[in-house]
Amino acid sequence: MLFFTYRSLSQEMTGCALGFQLLLSFVYVLLSRNMAVYLIFFEYRPCTWGQRFRFLRPLLPSAAYLITFFFGIVPFFAPDGNGQTDLPRVLLNALLLLAAALVLALGEHLAVSYLSAKNETVRVVSITALAEFYEKKLNQELVMKNYLADKTARLEERENISRNIHNSVGHSVTAAIVALDAAELLVTADPDRAGEKIRAANRRIRMGLDSIRQAVRILDGEESLLPVADFAGSLQELAENFMMDTALQIRMDVMDFAPGLLLPREYGGFLHGAVSELLANGIRHGSADRFIIRLTADSAHIRIYVKDNGISDFSLQNSHARIENGYGLKKIRSFAEKCGGSAAFENNRGFQAMITLPLFKDKDARKG
Repeated sequence: MLFFTYRSLSQEMTGCALGFQLLLSFVYVLLSRNMAVYLIFFEYRPCTWGQRFRFLRPLLPSAAYLITFFFGIVPFFAPDGNGQTDLPRVLLNALLLLAAALVLALGEHLAVSYLSAKNETVRVVSITALAEFYEKKLNQELVMKNYLADKTARLEERENISRNIHNSVGHSVTAAIVALDAAELLVTADPDRAGEKIRAANRRIRMGLDSIRQAVRILDGEESLLPVADFAGSLQELAENFMMDTALQIRMDVMDFAPGLLLPREYGGFLHGAVSELLANGIRHGSADRFIIRLTADSAHIRIYVKDNGISDFSLQNSHARIENGYGLKKIRSFAEKCGGSAAFENNRGFQAMITLPLFKDKDARKG
């Protein structure tokens, strides 16, 4: 019994230990003079049998009982008490041992199955509870992401409005103020030219109002698409208005592009405002009086190149600080990169800017 206790506490059993267990079991059953103790052989589990021979375990008690009979030891346990063996009784005892071992095997199987089912139930319940916990956590994260996405979209719309006001509306109002100041000076000396300046100011104020309405339409409805050809016409009109207001020299180059190319109306508003900003910067910061605007488009991108002849201290070394500390150039680059495009600036005998945005071939290519 001490050995069985040791075996139950041991993690692994060596071959010698298993053999010693078998020997002690035989000695115990022979000395006990009790048929039932043969059932201890049911607990004998040689590791070399593996799982394929586990069905032999119920046979071990009967086999050990019959071995003692064939070796002449059974008469010592003869039931008639006179040393004579009763073979039918021996066979009956062997069958009884087999039945008892089968009952033990069935009970062991039921107990193991119950414990396995219980452990599996606990595992499934734990996994289900964990899955529900993660699902709840995921739902909370999705709600938070949707909230942040909505908030980000609102901030982006506010940024678009501020950019349009700064680029388009701000320049229109500035040009109108300059025209009105000139008209005030000319109202006595040259009434005709003063009236022309007043009409120019009125036109620029209306252009600024149109820009505000366009920004509101973008906020209120779905984003529509604008033919690149129409955008090129609006860009040409912008250049003409600048030349009329400021007496600048602007050369507008529009390269040939395939018909049917479309760009989001929001992109058109951005590019229109960006060109206005670059023209105004060239005048204000570089004292430029000549500009080149080049528009190109292919099946995938639209590009706008703006160059002036102004004097600028913009360089590769200070470009990052100049862009980050400014407002217009920073907004231009931010919007272009957000849309999957790019904006590059450099100073090479005048300030130069290249803005690239993606294009769409048909109205189904982009919605909203």
